[in-house]
Amino acid sequence: NREHLILLPEEIRKEIRKFITDCALRRAEILWRLQEFQRHYILVDEFTKAGDTFQAGQHQQLCDSHLADAHRSVDKLARIINGAPEILNKLST
Repeated sequence: NREHLILLPEEIRKEIRKFITDCALRRAEILWRLQEFQRHYILVDEFTKAGDTFQAGQHQQLCDSHLADAHRSVDKLARIINGAPEILNKLST
C-alpha cells in the first residue's frame, strides 16, 4: 500500500518502488506482446482460409516474433521477482 510505503526508510522505499514499477512494466509488456501475437494469429487463420499463403506467412513470422518477445519478457519478470526475497529480508530487519 502506498500509505504504508511512507513509513519505511527512504532506501527501502526506493527499492520497493523500483521493484513494483519494474514488475508492472514487464507485465504490461507481456500483455501487449501476447495481444499482438493473438491479433496476428487471427490474421494468419483468416489469410490461410482465404488462400493467401504469402500474407499468412508474413503474419506467422510476426506471431513467432511477438511470442518469442513475450517469452523474453517473462524471463525478465522472473529475474526481477527473484530479487523479492532480498527486499523482504531488508524489511524484516
